[in-house]
Amino acid sequence: MILLFLMGATIAYAAVYWQSILQMHTSHDMAGRVFSISSMVGNISLPISYGLFGILLKYVSIVKLMIFKFAY
Repeated sequence: MILLFLMGATIAYAAVYWQSILQMHTSHDMAGRVFSISSMVGNISLPISYGLFGILLKYVSIVKLMIFKFAY
């Protein structure tokens, strides 16, 4: 349970950090386009990662996958 909390906190921190980097390095006239592309890439990558994780679960136990995930 603690590991799930840490994972959620890490994801939230990474999202805020990414948005801050985009805001600092994007001009105001291009901000809408940059944020929409960033959102599109994130939304496309979610089903891909779910599919890859599902395929991995056929061959490796969930415990090993979670340990590997937290190791990197």
